[in-house]
Amino acid sequence: MRRLPCAFDSFRIALLSDLHYSVWCEASDYERLIELVAAACPDLVVVAGDNVSFHADLIAPIVRMLGRLRAPHGTYAVLGNHDHWEGANETARACAECGVRLLVNEWDTVRRDGAALVVAGIDDLVAGEPRMEQTLDGVPDNTPVVLLSHVPAVVEHLLADRVDLVLAGHSHGGQVSFPIVGPLFLPKYTTRRLLHGYHRTPRTQIYISRGIGAAGLWFRWRAQPEVPIIVLQSAGA
Repeated sequence: MRRLPCAFDSFRIALLSDLHYSVWCEASDYERLIELVAAACPDLVVVAGDNVSFHADLIAPIVRMLGRLRAPHGTYAVLGNHDHWEGANETARACAECGVRLLVNEWDTVRRDGAALVVAGIDDLVAGEPRMEQTLDGVPDNTPVVLLSHVPAVVEHLLADRVDLVLAGHSHGGQVSFPIVGPLFLPKYTTRRLLHGYHRTPRTQIYISRGIGAAGLWFRWRAQPEVPIIVLQSAGA
């Protein structure tokens, strides 16, 4: 990241996405997941949406688990399409109660040794009201920006080269993927070109997580769950 201050070299971000907590999930599995993420000692935790699948009454329990991740620079989250469908207001309320900073077309500043990094969050492209100009309004010109978006296709709506890194989910890495043929189905606004992993685009770079849970079909095949740890590095390092 060419704008990244040296103070943020080796800054570690844990990217959680698509938990899809449901009545078919074991709470103990998710509690173990939280323990594993905490053991990785990230500097910052980000949650890229879809905490639940179809059960509004499970929003508070899964957000409480996320609230236990006490990274030094906090936990930030954005809404996914399932969060909107099951209860955006309930998600916002639970995040506020559990110390998770929910970003809806807005940004916040993370500071380290006197230097600044902007963490911005845009509303979901499928079910929300994403506003890119509002999301980045007022961001200082020379400050690096990490943009959280549930849907990777947000890279097609960026303003010039103002975003240094996008972190996203939504795709599940295809969830059920066959050799040669590829994914059985793709979520809305998902393309094979931006399905999983690290990519450079004309205006930014992006990491798309396969996420944790499943939706529709309640299993994965050839799309292993993951919690990537993103390590930032300045261009001059």
